[in-house]
Amino acid sequence: MELKKDKTKLYHYFHGDNDHLVLNFIKTFCKYTTTCNYFLVYITKPELRLKYEELFRELCVNDFYIWGDSRNTIIDYARCLIYNLKNYIHFDKTKYHLKDVAREKVFILLEGCKLVLHGEPGFIGMGGLHFLLKTPNPNFLWVCWGYIPKIEDEEKMSYANLIYKALGRANTIVALTNADLRNLKQTYPKSNIVFRPYIDDNNYFVCKSRMTNKILIGNSSNSIYSYDWILEILNGFDGLDITFMLNYGVKTKKDVQAFKTRCRNYKPFNITFWENKVPIDDYIKVLSNYNVYICAVERQTGLGAIYACLALGHKIYLTGVNYEHCVSLGFTVYHIDELKNMSANDDIFMYSDTIRENNRKRIKEFLDPQIAGTEWSKIIDESFK
Repeated sequence: MELKKDKTKLYHYFHGDNDHLVLNFIKTFCKYTTTCNYFLVYITKPELRLKYEELFRELCVNDFYIWGDSRNTIIDYARCLIYNLKNYIHFDKTKYHLKDVAREKVFILLEGCKLVLHGEPGFIGMGGLHFLLKTPNPNFLWVCWGYIPKIEDEEKMSYANLIYKALGRANTIVALTNADLRNLKQTYPKSNIVFRPYIDDNNYFVCKSRMTNKILIGNSSNSIYSYDWILEILNGFDGLDITFMLNYGVKTKKDVQAFKTRCRNYKPFNITFWENKVPIDDYIKVLSNYNVYICAVERQTGLGAIYACLALGHKIYLTGVNYEHCVSLGFTVYHIDELKNMSANDDIFMYSDTIRENNRKRIKEFLDPQIAGTEWSKIIDESFK
């Protein structure tokens, strides 16, 4: 006899290829919220499977499945998930056009359950978006990672309109920055939209910036399009020591190599590249080797790097959503345009101890994981009551 679907369960859906983020998100939701959390983790990189296995064992969770490349078994595994299992790792080696079919089947089998969807629409997939649009009463919360949906011609069933209509059906939308909160409220004036950063219990305060007069430019290879612009702004300075973050992202090796080639045109600079992912403790130690952080991406990105650099005492140059967000929270950060009015290298690095310590104090209060856990529990409870 088939068991009845348990619609009281709360499932977090993550794209697990972003392991540098998702592993800690899972851990902190389990540690700091009062909700009973279950997780669906969709991965496409086989080397990540062991990382998630280790995490669930660390959390004393042993009832999970890893789904391989057999499409015929996905329904059986999904049924096990809904009826018995706590967590579900989706390891997908299928051809690209079949992935959305598989993901839609999982969403269909979860119809009526409570869903917390984390990230970009592309992480949810066409199949998931179609499910959210077609199902009569989708019961979900969406955590926006910076992509603001926009509607085009309402009569046109474009991908943009699919995203706009599907995600607009959320019970609640969570914005990770105040700037995104404002933009989402303009997009969905009738929706329940709240601001709440993720829970973060990383110890960013184990060390301070080493005052090395080194510049770190971020946040990943996804930001390459902005790196050339920064180089042009800095081109009037001499002998700068610059590192570009290429430690993760979706850009091809060809794109990365082309950027490295372009960097050879800036011979007065000592340019290096950070290309390896490292554990969070090592990540913080690497960041501490710099005392200036620059990110020229207009949309929300790299909040973890920004928060870590504030805690370390770096001078930070931002633009767009990230700049507006940090200023709204009372942090002292600088707009990238200010670099255009500087003439000496020392101007880039000049930073008072008073500002540095004030930023460190504020970020410590802002990232209090106990407070964040309580707020997330409240948001989830109110969204699904």
